[in-house]
Amino acid sequence: MSEILLDIRNLSVSVRESQYKKNILSKVNLQVKGQNILGLVGGSGSGKTTIGLSILRLLAPALKTEEGVILFKGNDLLKLSRKDMCPIRGKEISMVFQEPLYAFNPVFRVGDQIEEVLIYHEQMKRKERKGYVLNLLEKVGIPDPKRAMQSYSHQLSGGLRQRAMIAQAIAANPNLIIADEPTSNLDVTRQAQIMDLFRRLKTQLKLSILLVTHDLGMVKHLADEIAVIKDGTVVEQGETRQVFNRPSHLYTCKLLEALS
Repeated sequence: MSEILLDIRNLSVSVRESQYKKNILSKVNLQVKGQNILGLVGGSGSGKTTIGLSILRLLAPALKTEEGVILFKGNDLLKLSRKDMCPIRGKEISMVFQEPLYAFNPVFRVGDQIEEVLIYHEQMKRKERKGYVLNLLEKVGIPDPKRAMQSYSHQLSGGLRQRAMIAQAIAANPNLIIADEPTSNLDVTRQAQIMDLFRRLKTQLKLSILLVTHDLGMVKHLADEIAVIKDGTVVEQGETRQVFNRPSHLYTCKLLEALS
């Protein structure tokens, strides 16, 4: 049985502006096991992305963590200083964002931006870094990695940009990747290719992946476990087959009915 890598307990997050307050997450409990893919499923505005940003301590200033703990390898990330979080972001936990066109800086080459991860987290000489980036782009299935290295983000197709961002996410060999709607802007063929890539990288690199998505079909074929979130609360978590065959919450049943 896999050990628990990430353990979120009673996490509550609210938005505060002047006298206005609204709960975004309410006592969220969530676990990601080592070398597992957990699919976090819910509708728009359910709080999926907020969970991912909470893990990396990247919430907007208007959002406040009211209570809870986020245990990563037994350490509460919410108690760490900003300085102590820096070695964790990118090195131990990384994120694949929904739209790589905006995640990459448009004025720098893609290869240079991937190399930045290595400059910050790894002790490598310049020539070694260049070769490593080239190997990363090959590993994620980019057919012409040298051209991709020298390209700006807008010069790559959506599928290639997504692969380049995955290369950036795995550059420092993290234990956990948070993938936020990683295929929502791709066509069906490229969605399937990215799913296969995640599955392969999980095995090769012994990764854990928190897959944030509204796509139950993707979760069914990719995730080891599924967690269902509704209105800021996780209402169900279990093995994917078990949840699909015997859902315990009414909201999960409705989601599955919509899929069929």
